[in-house]
Amino acid sequence: PQLLPRITLTDGSVLQPLAWFTNVQVQTEGDTTRIRYTSPAMDRMGQNAPVRDDRVTAETTYILAPGRLTRQDEIVARAGATIDAVDLEFANFSRAPQSTAEGVAFGAGEVRAFEISGMTCAAAHLREGADYETPVGPFTSVVRCHASAAGQAWSGGWTIVFDD
Repeated sequence: PQLLPRITLTDGSVLQPLAWFTNVQVQTEGDTTRIRYTSPAMDRMGQNAPVRDDRVTAETTYILAPGRLTRQDEIVARAGATIDAVDLEFANFSRAPQSTAEGVAFGAGEVRAFEISGMTCAAAHLREGADYETPVGPFTSVVRCHASAAGQAWSGGWTIVFDD
């Protein structure tokens, strides 16, 4: 899935926060909405149905504001598990991606910038292909982000800045 952390443990297990959520809180102040929730377990990837894995938990916050969408994660491995890497991708229809100190800026399209924390990113132009097709046509660029050797905890997130 796009824009969701993919956590790889040192034993090779790949986990994502996809199905288990608790303690959902929603706060609205003016035109900004903050959504916060806990993921007490992750989905172990590679099966046809969700497989609960309790070795990693997450606290996630989304902030929806005019022209911006932000996600911040605090991910913690329980005793006996170690986070080897965290990855995520953002495929989109914006064009002319350029790496910046904050993430990636786009020269044209609905997304002006993809800002990142806790990871390093690289942007690429896409060509038509099954991996990046949508019902309305292929994505035109992708941002791939990575953090390695996170250990017992990882903190990071992203902000999408939209064109006015």
